[in-house]
Amino acid sequence: MGVPRLIVCLIATGAIGALSAAPAWALSPSNANFTFQVGSTVNPGNTPDAVIAKAILVWKPGASNVGAACCTNQIFDSTDSLIGETTANRFPFTWDSDDVLVDRIDSYDSRGFYVGSAFTNANSFVSIFGVVPESMGTPTGTWKTQPTANALGGSVMYSTAKGASMSLTANVRTLGWVTTVGPTHGSARIFVDGKPVATISTHAATVGYRRIKFARAWFTGPEDPAHTIKIVNAGTAGHSRVDVDGFLNVSED
Repeated sequence: MGVPRLIVCLIATGAIGALSAAPAWALSPSNANFTFQVGSTVNPGNTPDAVIAKAILVWKPGASNVGAACCTNQIFDSTDSLIGETTANRFPFTWDSDDVLVDRIDSYDSRGFYVGSAFTNANSFVSIFGVVPESMGTPTGTWKTQPTANALGGSVMYSTAKGASMSLTANVRTLGWVTTVGPTHGSARIFVDGKPVATISTHAATVGYRRIKFARAWFTGPEDPAHTIKIVNAGTAGHSRVDVDGFLNVSED
């Protein structure tokens, strides 16, 4: 099965704002990144192979050089238009992979003075891998393929065997696991770069498709190092099924 690749280009722009006070430190481009909203559903996009997902722009908070309270953050898109303002260091939005995304955050302290900007790395791409093929995902143990129109790419891979695993390694800035939830589904242990990071339950009263159940973003850069995510069936008694519908990732060109 082929792997659909969806591409969105993020174009970096310069910071604007009245530089009334020197920033305590400048936020480098590697200090902003995208992650995905865990628990949300990935939906088909408006063009073939496109997807729409709930995402979050995250950045390191600013700091005032005189100790003033921090921060009001203004979010700008690639056309330099203000699209949001928040006192938090995260900005939820709906990501249509056909769209150009936000790329800059300008921060101001409680006096209204500029204290720095955060950027996403450009040029950046978002991809969705459908059913994980042998060339992209590495399965161990017993896995089967179940066709369903409700899944990404028209099918999911699933296992009911404790210890069965699926790994994906890629040069990325963000990884997200897309799966199915339901009454027959159980827990999976998640490993990132060889280290255990979480145990995730996919058990639910009713079936739900294309759910983001785990996401991890990295803030180092500028180049994307190789990262590995490994999904291991925990063998939940009575409902041991674990699905891999696909992986979302954000990578740099």
